[in-house]
Amino acid sequence: MEKNETAELFDRALDCGDVKLVEREGFAFAAVPKNRTLQSIKPLLDAYAVKPDRREGTDKVTDVESLSSWTNRHKDEGSVVFCDRTRTAPKLLTVVDYHKAGEGDDQARFGKFRALYEFPLDRAWKDWKGIDGQQMGQADFAAFLEDHVLDLIGPDISSDGEGTETRKLPQVVQQYLDLMGGRCAQPNDVVALSKGLDLNANSKVANRVDLQSGQGTIVFETTHVDSSGARVDIPRLFMIAIPIFERSAEHYRIPVRIRYRLAGGSVIWIPTLFGADDIIDAAIEDAAKKVAADTTLPLFYGWPG
Repeated sequence: MEKNETAELFDRALDCGDVKLVEREGFAFAAVPKNRTLQSIKPLLDAYAVKPDRREGTDKVTDVESLSSWTNRHKDEGSVVFCDRTRTAPKLLTVVDYHKAGEGDDQARFGKFRALYEFPLDRAWKDWKGIDGQQMGQADFAAFLEDHVLDLIGPDISSDGEGTETRKLPQVVQQYLDLMGGRCAQPNDVVALSKGLDLNANSKVANRVDLQSGQGTIVFETTHVDSSGARVDIPRLFMIAIPIFERSAEHYRIPVRIRYRLAGGSVIWIPTLFGADDIIDAAIEDAAKKVAADTTLPLFYGWPG
């Protein structure tokens, strides 16, 4: 319905009697008797419209590439990308009709036409996070590693078992090994651990005396040996390569520290993801920068009002 037709309808309403038109400083108001309410007729007009007044709504996409494609289809000179880096619920949002750059109210826009990507976590990441810092018996540890054996990689290779390029070993991990001693396990080492390990603890007390000062100390030493008496060399950590988000081609190399203890003659394993917070922060930032680069739009860390 055209604007002049709308005005004609309003004039007819005024002719009906009780409704009066009041104008103040260039604005028009409708005055109605008490106990009457004003009703917008826009929904009625929209029912007969051949197209919307403007683009609005939030479309949800399920991968980063779709967000970039959607944005490139609709963007203009005022469009922007927002990234919420909250680890528990990260999000990427494209706002097509964002306020244009420059001063003045003439640059303002509604900001209602959007696309949202909510970073759905990959099953592999959720599985490994599920055991992070948890105590696991030998049977549970073995079952988990058997189900996730394809996630294991060697410390000195640059691709996983499927040939997907992965991230290099973080420098902080090498520093950890240098300070703590030990080694990073190969995949076959981890599989061997999962199949079973018979550990025994040999303890002894040593009395050490400093001949210069005469001071003495008592040192408790414990070594772990297998059933044959040979000393067991448990690796400090092993490596996995997994995607962080669903449908992502990006795989991240993640160190998993191995801790264990003996309880009642059984081995208790405690796997811990090394630097898990830093890894997911990097994955979120990588995705945000990729969308910004693919769409050539400004990237803001935060969320629109």
